Parts: sequence; C-alpha cells; structure tokens
Amino acid sequence: NSTDDIFTSINISGQTGNVPSSYKFIDLNIVDYAGNTVDARVQVLMVNDFAAPVVTMITPGDGGFLGGDDPISCIVRDDGEIQRVLYEIRDDNGTIVQDGFIKPDEIDELYTSNIDVTRITEGTYVLEVLAIDTAGRIGSSGALDIGIDNTIPQFTLHTPGNGTYVEGLLTFSYTFNDNFQDFVGYSVD
Repeated sequence: NSTDDIFTSINISGQTGNVPSSYKFIDLNIVDYAGNTVDARVQVLMVNDFAAPVVTMITPGDGGFLGGDDPISCIVRDDGEIQRVLYEIRDDNGTIVQDGFIKPDEIDELYTSNIDVTRITEGTYVLEVLAIDTAGRIGSSGALDIGIDNTIPQFTLHTPGNGTYVEGLLTFSYTFNDNFQDFVGYSVD
C-alpha cells in the first residue's frame, strides 16, 4: 500500500518456536512489480519467554544484616534473557529508602553488588530484589526482613584486667552495647 510516497505493509509474523531466546538476524528481500529489489537486514531479539525470572537470595538472607559497604548477592534464573536486576530497601511504612541495580557476575546466573548503607538509619527494614526479563516479566525474592547496622559495638572489659593472675573458672565482667547484639566470644592463645 502507498500513500503520499509512504509505503506500508501488513505485519509479518514469524514462528519463533520453543528455542531459547537469542539474538537473530532477519534478512528481508523486497521486490516491486518491475522486478527491482532491495535487501534489508535487521538484528532482533527472538523472545521465547514463558515464565517470570526466579530470584534466589544468597546474602543477606531473611533476618540478615547489612552494614557499611556490604554485598547483595542472588541467583537469577529465567527461560529468556534478564534485562535488569534491582534492589529496594523499604522502611516500616513501605517507603523506599534506597534502591539500585545489581550487576551480573562473571558466573552465570549470579548477580552481586556492594551497596553502601551508611546513610540509612540503623534499624529494621525490608529488602526486595526484583529481576525483570526482556519479555517484561518480573520475578521477586519476596520481602526479606533485614537489619541495617553501621555502628561498631561498644565494649568495655571490666575484669579480668590486663596482667591479672587467674586460675580455675575464668569469669568475665564487661559492658557490651549495640543495637543488634549478637555474642561475645573468647579464645586462649
């Protein structure tokens, strides 16, 4: 069809089958009634994507912590191609306090990025990792409860003092302050 020297044609549908999504070249050959021809070539992404990506967290897990400049790592699997992977950290009201992209690693399906959380107030948050494929489908890690802990614990050892003679059962007296106290351990060398 032609209108004012603009030519259009009907859509051409190709069968992509059940092969994995991949970039392919499509060669077109255009011929008019006089036999004149024009060849055209275009590269397209043939998408055979039937499901959303699956995100499996490595770190932090549910109940885990981020502090300073820590990594977010996950495995992302998809029957097509992944377009991007991003993270969102939300407060108790659901407001995004930080977000960004997670880069693909050199290992297939692994995505890892260090993120700086020093500007986030210490406390509990929700982390979600989203993977978006080239078909626009979105996979999620689900909502993971995490803690943001940027403060070094405050620790004071009261007894035994340095150079003190001890024998038998050793008892420690100390003060340990931190928003997310874990444990105090010791070793003898």
